[in-house]
Amino acid sequence: MSSIIESGTPPARMAEVRRTLLDKGLTPYDCLSPVLMDLLAMQAAKSKGMYREA
Repeated sequence: MSSIIESGTPPARMAEVRRTLLDKGLTPYDCLSPVLMDLLAMQAAKSKGMYREA
């Protein structure tokens, strides 16, 4: 799930994305806690120059 941050999705939208998937009957999956995965993905995106803090 959190890998979409690495492709440019703002981290602030992650809860909305997970909620949308659940509403459609799809279970979002992260191998660790969602918050930890988001933080790791944000760091990866920063290192690639794809994430800037708002």
